[in-house]
Amino acid sequence: PQETGSLTYARTMAATSAMRASFIAVVALIASGDEMAFVDVSATDTINIRSLDIPVNSKRGIANLFTEDPMAAHDWAMQSSILKIVRAELAAAAIPTSAAAGRIKRIEDELRPVWSVMPKNKLGGMTNNTMRYTVHKYFAQKYGWSIKGLEPAGAAFLHVMPVTPDVRQVTKYITPTYIHKVLLDITGSEDLDLHRLAIFISTIEHLIRAEMLEYLYSAQRIMQVKIAGPKTEGEVDLVISAFMLLYAFGANLEVSTKRDLDKTLTFLQANHKGWQQLQTHIQDLKKSTTGTATDGFDGVMGLATAITQNYRDWHSPTCRDARERLLAMPSYKDGRVSVLDLIPVRVPGSRLLFTEAQDYLRHLGTLDETNASNPQLIVPNYLASQALCLTTASYYTVCCKSLCNDILARLERAAAAPSTT
Repeated sequence: PQETGSLTYARTMAATSAMRASFIAVVALIASGDEMAFVDVSATDTINIRSLDIPVNSKRGIANLFTEDPMAAHDWAMQSSILKIVRAELAAAAIPTSAAAGRIKRIEDELRPVWSVMPKNKLGGMTNNTMRYTVHKYFAQKYGWSIKGLEPAGAAFLHVMPVTPDVRQVTKYITPTYIHKVLLDITGSEDLDLHRLAIFISTIEHLIRAEMLEYLYSAQRIMQVKIAGPKTEGEVDLVISAFMLLYAFGANLEVSTKRDLDKTLTFLQANHKGWQQLQTHIQDLKKSTTGTATDGFDGVMGLATAITQNYRDWHSPTCRDARERLLAMPSYKDGRVSVLDLIPVRVPGSRLLFTEAQDYLRHLGTLDETNASNPQLIVPNYLASQALCLTTASYYTVCCKSLCNDILARLERAAAAPSTT
């Protein structure tokens, strides 16, 4: 439903559209029954603010999949929810015996190697830019997630779009910057030490989990599966399929009907190789997930969490295919290939590769234009860029595993200091 009124935040389509490799599957089905297509939306560092009388790019239920960017309707978070979660994390962190305190301590231990090598200010804390890099790296290494709003443009958003108390919703692309500001304001700090950095990360994880709970409730409601109590294998499969239509495809379950989803799922299963491969991946995860999905809501939530945290594994074959194709190109030398060699190619059951325009590649920092007549694609930068990421209806995109990050992690553990000889 569209919102109006003076308290509604101006809907914003930010430069972070560059982070969206929109997963428009049903549109792809019309063109070809066995291929999964993606749309890479290019962007500049400008911000286009949409006024209140322009509706969010959203349509009823499954019809939302036919909009230009089906994920646009899921790119918003309630300011009040963010504030409550930040305060809850701070309060729980102050209780040493709480589960949250234990989780924050675990995050601190995971951060310690990179914390030891990151430059600090005179107070021994992290500046904004260093914090953004560290948090981005944490989620990228652990899950393959690129948190929306941690790209360079995100830091400037609050200066352009101040979040005042009367604002109801904020775009997810400024949420990390907003959390950072709130955390510093509440604690009276100028920067983040290791403990506050761990609380920052725990807050993002809390937001993601709360949203996944909401999505799973919607999936069970729309598929008419009871929330509490044991479930059959068939019911679990129905709920998870509906959940994936929202998480990966951008379907709007709040205004869908069971009939809508039943017809869509039947068609996908019969005609769409990408969907079939995704279902195989999910069934494999069901076998390896601790606990049983049929045990009740917690079991289904455990499976949904495993799917989202391992979504990179399902995406890895596409990443591997792109890498192998680039390394095999005749012009490949010193980690670069000629842009002239980039010819769009379709990966069966997956996506089109190498479709990006030069302006977009330049925006991503993947072009070497030393020789203007023969620009070169920097292969490692391209493979780690948003060009190959999958968008989701959550706070992040899912990207290819960076081999460079593994090397950096080994160097950080060995150096244990900002500089070494």
